[in-house]
Amino acid sequence: CLNNQRFQVDVRWTDFQGNTGSGQAISLTGDTGYFWFFSASNVELVVKVVDGRALNSYFWVFFGALSNVAYTMNVTDTLTGSVKTYVNPSGTFGSVGDTAAFLSSGGVTVTRAVTTDVGKGGEEAASRQLAMRESLLPPGAAAPARTRDAARRSETAAVTGAGTCVATNTSLCLNDGRFRVEVAWTDFVGNTGVGTAVGLTGDTGYFWFFSSNNVELTVKALDARVLNGRFWLFYGALSNVEYRMTVTDTLTGVINTYSNPSGRFASVGDTAGFAAGYSVAAQLDASHGASSVIPASGGSLSATGADGTVFTLTVPAGALLSDEEITMTPVSGIDRLPLSGGLAAAVELSPEGLELFQPATLVIAPPAPIAAGDEITFAWRGAGDEFFLFPPEPLATSSITLSLFHLSGYGVGRGSGADQTAQLGRPPESPDDQLEQSLQGPAAEERKSVRNGGTLGKAAATRSLRPAGKSAAQILATNTLTDYFLHVLEPALPTSCTDDWKSFLVKLAIFKQRVAALTGPDIDLLNAAATYRNTVYKLLADCYDKAYDTCKAQKDPTQGEEMSKYWFALISSQSGTTVDVSKISKCLTFELTFDSFVQEPPIPNLAGATLTFRHQANAVVPMITFSNLPGGNDQNIIEDLKYIPSWIYDPGDSKCGFTASGTDTVFIVRSIFLDINVFAGNGSPPNPLSLRYDPGHPDFSFTLTCESAPPITITAPRWRQFYEAFHALEYENPFFDAKDWSKTAGGDKYAFKTYDNGPSPATEHTEI
Repeated sequence: CLNNQRFQVDVRWTDFQGNTGSGQAISLTGDTGYFWFFSASNVELVVKVVDGRALNSYFWVFFGALSNVAYTMNVTDTLTGSVKTYVNPSGTFGSVGDTAAFLSSGGVTVTRAVTTDVGKGGEEAASRQLAMRESLLPPGAAAPARTRDAARRSETAAVTGAGTCVATNTSLCLNDGRFRVEVAWTDFVGNTGVGTAVGLTGDTGYFWFFSSNNVELTVKALDARVLNGRFWLFYGALSNVEYRMTVTDTLTGVINTYSNPSGRFASVGDTAGFAAGYSVAAQLDASHGASSVIPASGGSLSATGADGTVFTLTVPAGALLSDEEITMTPVSGIDRLPLSGGLAAAVELSPEGLELFQPATLVIAPPAPIAAGDEITFAWRGAGDEFFLFPPEPLATSSITLSLFHLSGYGVGRGSGADQTAQLGRPPESPDDQLEQSLQGPAAEERKSVRNGGTLGKAAATRSLRPAGKSAAQILATNTLTDYFLHVLEPALPTSCTDDWKSFLVKLAIFKQRVAALTGPDIDLLNAAATYRNTVYKLLADCYDKAYDTCKAQKDPTQGEEMSKYWFALISSQSGTTVDVSKISKCLTFELTFDSFVQEPPIPNLAGATLTFRHQANAVVPMITFSNLPGGNDQNIIEDLKYIPSWIYDPGDSKCGFTASGTDTVFIVRSIFLDINVFAGNGSPPNPLSLRYDPGHPDFSFTLTCESAPPITITAPRWRQFYEAFHALEYENPFFDAKDWSKTAGGDKYAFKTYDNGPSPATEHTEI
């Protein structure tokens, strides 16, 4: 029932097998609602009725479909009895904006309209595939959104993080956080903005552009790997303004964009947009894991598995942009591992998707050597959703050395040439992962040669007949890397500050390392990489100054984050390009405010009354910047903390007043840390901002004066006692650690952390 309950909407559907049923209605706003057909988690049709009488004397009907089954939708004006019927043929993705649906007054009318398909191509195949999924169960039964195996992987993902999407007011996170969806719009007079995101189910959400009660675009992402090895993306529009929707697979970094021109109502079913590759499921042995904070200057950590395998990760200087806590967790088993000889050893590195600008080295030392002819190295992303072969370093040692550029899962197993060939037929989605899988064979061939006593680059007897004396494996690697340079690196070369330079530099680092290790090295390819590197460094220096100008003009501290990334990228690469580093601290200087309220449990029969004490502590710490960025430091920053006592009492015969006396205290900022590291798919760090602080110990006493009792004095630093109790999990004497801050899109607040502990006998609200 929409638009002040005036319009009633119902839907009857028919699937591709001839089964029929009624759509199940869910309200969103006063004007908008949606229907599901086969599963409550699977939104199929969104509809809104808008009062357009001020413009053309009509009520308007808009609907957008996320399904291409046949359906008939009836809209009834319950005031006049008029009915408008909309028919969607089978195989059609319909999106309609009917601005002459119902005249504001008049006689009863019955009209009928047939939708036309405005979706993406290939709907016939999509119809067949969709029918397979949506007709698995009889009408009325709950169709599963995923197969049982996929559901199991999703449960694992909830623990280990299948994707790095973090929902914001402008970003939807769909399908277990794997896909991030954002929308930018332009209206008919040229105004621009971004859509505000609202989640509906794990797979579906919507955006509003101009008003929170006016849904404009609905999107869902479905896991259809059981059908065609892909994730499917559907969207239906209830608006015909121009918009551009960006969908990022945060697991692989693949980005698809969908553009809608002005004046068009679009519903799209893209069943080929996101390839899924091959999936496995790792069983983690957390009891043998290890964690360590690795500084930007580099470091290492080790872990030993239950079978005695030693894993050692070494991160060089320049790989990270800021300090990061890294965890190594040995793997006890891998389900669906496509290697006939099984698993030898594997480890998962987190945080998942952390990108490295210089190669880190992972050494896997099993307790017993693996035969050179059986050894197959591999990697996976997320919870195993993307499995691919990974090239080893061609070294003669029995230990396996991998040079890696992002944190995820890595391992070695025993397999055959047939296993390798089969996996090559299952390419992963990311071009970077495709490159690694393609290079695994040449790298393994070179490693096998040197382990068997040969010399690197001389694996083939006919070496003298090949270019520059290269082995067959080196020629294959050279050809593969040349193709990557032409088809991946060259098109991605950033030319403006808005281009994804971070991803490009990671790709370039992968390219350079693989060329040096596997091609001889090929001097022409290394020179080409150096040329691109220098081009990007010049761009970053220019972007640094532009970001500072924007920060100064618009008071936008997010520009300081970008400046820090530019600066660290330049210095970590030893590019020789210099910028004025003092501009970072000038941009990222801000004021920290601390405001805390604590309300004690009611105290009965105190001076004949039931009293509830309420305490407030407030501090303002001006002119500070992030400790780990240029201009910052780890010295204690000390400012006054003010204690503001107040109390509330239950109304009764006893009237009490109070006085408070004592001493204020100081608020200490030990450090404030900003994580500017880069994650696959432009994901966010687990803890982008953290604060270590001591809120102090205000010491006040209270004297109560009541009509029916002599004065009573209460002494104790009560606010601090309650604050420690509520924040016990963040407290390590004398400091508290505030993590998981929320970032804002602009305005006076840059980031904030809010605690709301209640209701209980005592409650607390703190904002920093």
